[in-house]
Amino acid sequence: MTTSDLISAGSGLHPELGYDDNPDFNESLDEQQPIEIAGVIFPPSRVLFEMEREAYAAALQEFRGQQREELLDVVCNEFPTPIAWSFYRFLYGSENPMQRLHFLRDTWEGLINLLHALVVSEFRSRHIPLIGAKLKASDLLTEKVGVRLLNLERLLSLEDERARECMCRQLIPLGLIQTMRELNRLRAGFSHSSALSEAEALRIISQYQEEVVEVLQQLTWLRDFMLVRYMGQAGNALRVRYERFTGYAMTRTIKEMRLAEDKLPEVAKLLDDKQILAVTGGVFLSLRPFVHFTEAEHLSKLGFFRKREGGKGKPVIWLFQLTDETAPFAIEERDLPEVGELDELCGA
Repeated sequence: MTTSDLISAGSGLHPELGYDDNPDFNESLDEQQPIEIAGVIFPPSRVLFEMEREAYAAALQEFRGQQREELLDVVCNEFPTPIAWSFYRFLYGSENPMQRLHFLRDTWEGLINLLHALVVSEFRSRHIPLIGAKLKASDLLTEKVGVRLLNLERLLSLEDERARECMCRQLIPLGLIQTMRELNRLRAGFSHSSALSEAEALRIISQYQEEVVEVLQQLTWLRDFMLVRYMGQAGNALRVRYERFTGYAMTRTIKEMRLAEDKLPEVAKLLDDKQILAVTGGVFLSLRPFVHFTEAEHLSKLGFFRKREGGKGKPVIWLFQLTDETAPFAIEERDLPEVGELDELCGA
């Protein structure tokens, strides 16, 4: 299935088309000149729906197709790189159906990992204790994607006045977690099965790609979250240089930003070139220890936390899965001071 097929797949119409089913489309039609008959004003959308139902349906399909095309472009070019790269490869860079299925899986698994990192990091930044969510630090540091989804559900449902004020509570609908849980069950199913045939891979893609696109549609606000790495000052304390991880292209991009003076005391402690930050609307969140980076071929490559190894007299090693490589990279736990903060957050 090509990209144009994906766009068309998302623009199919319900056989029982209802006028009130598409308020955004109706609004776009009603931006045109109102229709006046005998002194009575009629909205163009209603007139077209009642008088030319087939024309209304065709215009709606074109409208949805354009929306879908714009969404694909936004995800590939404006989402954080770990998501944008996987989705771009799903759309344009796969050599066979099985590889394409894996890129689709990497897209939604990357979304789960990123949302988990953002939510836990915001709770940590606001010093919101997690006792009410009945979470331990070992839960937050799980290697199981399903447990990360459960963590998200518990944190987003936490009855705490400060928790209700979190950005994540406003941005992530609880219903989305259930959709992601279903996708994760699918991932577990084909990841542990024997090699799929091309026909089976195509069937799974056809069955689930729309759910992934619908999830992406509900998460378009991720375009406003920059993942950055602090690179140093740019002339004075309020101007900083940073490496930005946006869009599918794996090229080093260094930009400058000006910090608000009243935010400097709060942000200064996060200006550390050893960590990845999420930045939006003047809010800075440290994503360590859930998202880290490694230097490779003059690039900083991001990786999501995968699992811990060692202990019992041996150094504890953290493994991070890179976006574009099979082999993870390792960091010693002593280089991740936020681990102790998670213990405190969970009341340990």
